[in-house]
Amino acid sequence: MIVGSNPTEPATDQTHAVFSTQTVVKIQQHKLWLEREGYRPKTVRSSISNLKSLARKCDVDNPKSVKEELARRDVSEGTKEKYCWVYERYLRQHGIRWDRPRYRRVERLPFIPTEKDIDQLVGGLSKRLATIVLFLKETGCRKGEMWDVKWVDIDSERNIVQINSPEKNSRPRKVRISSRLMSLINQLPRACEYIFRKSKDSSPHSILSYYWQKRKEISRKVNNPNLMRIDFKCLRHFKASHEYYKTKDIVHVKELLGHRCLKNTLIYVHLNKFEGDDNYIVKVAKSIEQYCSLLESGFEYVSDFGECKVCRKRK
Repeated sequence: MIVGSNPTEPATDQTHAVFSTQTVVKIQQHKLWLEREGYRPKTVRSSISNLKSLARKCDVDNPKSVKEELARRDVSEGTKEKYCWVYERYLRQHGIRWDRPRYRRVERLPFIPTEKDIDQLVGGLSKRLATIVLFLKETGCRKGEMWDVKWVDIDSERNIVQINSPEKNSRPRKVRISSRLMSLINQLPRACEYIFRKSKDSSPHSILSYYWQKRKEISRKVNNPNLMRIDFKCLRHFKASHEYYKTKDIVHVKELLGHRCLKNTLIYVHLNKFEGDDNYIVKVAKSIEQYCSLLESGFEYVSDFGECKVCRKRK
């Protein structure tokens, strides 16, 4: 037990509503310990934020008090499991062991929007937000990875972007994007070295509230409730499931997402078992310019019809 704690006294919300000076010092020391142990800045920030959340409601120096607080919290099993990871690091710093609660994240199939839904959403967004949504859709990268992309990471001539700040121990990778998206990127103001930031120190959370507000407005305007379910993460699922459906190459999808373990990619195999083969948009190209434009937009060649080319793309 950490010095200063008393396991016989139950913690109350009123007792820990405000941090004591001692608690503030310990949390700051834990932050320095995480940095010395080599944890990434994003992990340090989220860990300290979650530890403060616990400290507001219970005695973090008393594992029993923390268990009671986690049992009371009306959050998902996955969130409770995340709190356990954060608290275990705090205990490890002080050389303390505990009997970890049996919380496990419940696996759920992700929501995957149709391309029509995404196009409706993009059509109502500002130029900057629309470019961000299209970037996530075409690259399949995570929100934080997108936020860290710099101007030096794009190749405008070959329409290639490099993801050089991977999250969750993923691999860096290169992704080809459409000419349309590259054109939108090049129209953005160059406020700093990062493409999607207005300032160097801004956080991706700075755009979330505005995105949620616009998403709600557009959903009501077009009378499409599915738009309310489109968050930044499901755009990654959209890219992965469509790439697997198109290529049937799970290793290709694994490299595209930056996964180190194939197990994390296999979910997209199961998702595509329930997709119908007739769920397509079909278009006819009457010129080489139209044909190239369709290919750049994700359509694939099917057959010739006279002097025209028939292409299709999944909805």
